[in-house]
Amino acid sequence: MKTQRFLILSVIAIVSSLALLSCYSFRPKIKEINPAFGKHISGYTSGMVTRRSNLRIELANPVIQKTNIASTDPRVIDSLTLMASLALPDSNLLDGIFSFEPKIEGKAVWVSNRVIEFIPKEVLPVNQFYNVEFDLDKVAEVTNDLETFNYQFSTYPQNIFVNIDGLRSYDDY
Repeated sequence: MKTQRFLILSVIAIVSSLALLSCYSFRPKIKEINPAFGKHISGYTSGMVTRRSNLRIELANPVIQKTNIASTDPRVIDSLTLMASLALPDSNLLDGIFSFEPKIEGKAVWVSNRVIEFIPKEVLPVNQFYNVEFDLDKVAEVTNDLETFNYQFSTYPQNIFVNIDGLRSYDDY
């Protein structure tokens, strides 16, 4: 009698556990991007990426650092302004500019005065979903609601299918 009751309770527990698990979604929630970020960010790495990918953010406008110009000659000021616009901005601006969940070790570098690239220290794991926070206010003047740009990406799942039928002679076909 006790064994039968235990068996019935076990079956009920397993069936209810399976029913609850089938209702739960294991897919991560996709965040919507605020269209207002388009004024400041023209492109970014998202979607599915390879395990060895670097992650990029392309700003809509170049980051031009202010220089201390000692000359009053307009030709000197124009040439210094041109050189400053072509030079890469200060790398100290990029300290802690990216935040990843789950955490990724690496460093951010300037590729141009509009493009920032994050280079992971190690190869990313397979089939991993990431949430990214980019501190836009460190490189652009933005309103309070646009200080942090949140987006997502994922690495490809690794799949391999091998079908070995063996060797056949040409005559068997």
